[in-house]
Amino acid sequence: MMWINQFLKISLFVLVISFAQMKLSFAQTSEWVEDPMKKPEIWKQLVLAPTDSKLWESYLGKGFKSMTPKENEKLNLWKQELMLRKLSNNESVIGIVVDKSVGDGFFIDEKAFDEFEKKIEEIKKTTGGEAVVTMSEFAGIEAIVMAERDDARDLKENIQVNFVILEDVYNEVFEEYGIKYVFYKEKHPKLDYDKNKWIAEHDAQLKKIKTEQINKIKGMFSVVANSDK
Repeated sequence: MMWINQFLKISLFVLVISFAQMKLSFAQTSEWVEDPMKKPEIWKQLVLAPTDSKLWESYLGKGFKSMTPKENEKLNLWKQELMLRKLSNNESVIGIVVDKSVGDGFFIDEKAFDEFEKKIEEIKKTTGGEAVVTMSEFAGIEAIVMAERDDARDLKENIQVNFVILEDVYNEVFEEYGIKYVFYKEKHPKLDYDKNKWIAEHDAQLKKIKTEQINKIKGMFSVVANSDK
């Protein structure tokens, strides 16, 4: 169980690093949903406690077993929005810039949300709202950021044979960091540039980008010496 608790503790901070790396995509498409069933008193309570099942049953006026698939779909969508909305109200604590994400593949599990809630409260109580991470935790975060994708590492065992596939991998990785990847053929139409050198140069560029990410994280958090906690 210790490794699970450690993972949950670290994962809160890891989310700051790279949304794409963790497959989280926050895309602002419109305003937050606001009391769609016009029951303001219950809605106010749901904004504060979006995972409260009894409140949702009161809001829809029926038990979960009596809800139609369409009603369940609406409820889940509203619940997702309210969970995300609550996280957005704690951006300064958890270090995540959160926008509304609807229909963009985002989903947060209730258990994961509860872990966020616990960690947010813990941070507020112990640091007054400033996110703190120990040196060992930060080392774990740094290792995750700097790690090379397994598929890229395997493909580089034979660069000449796997070069085309490797470029697709680099294209994905660069896109995750918001950088356009220029393909080898576009840069060297005569195909006269050493492909091993090309890969090495792009590895160096990625390392630089990731190092910049690490430095940004260092600026977001108070990194403290390990404690006996």
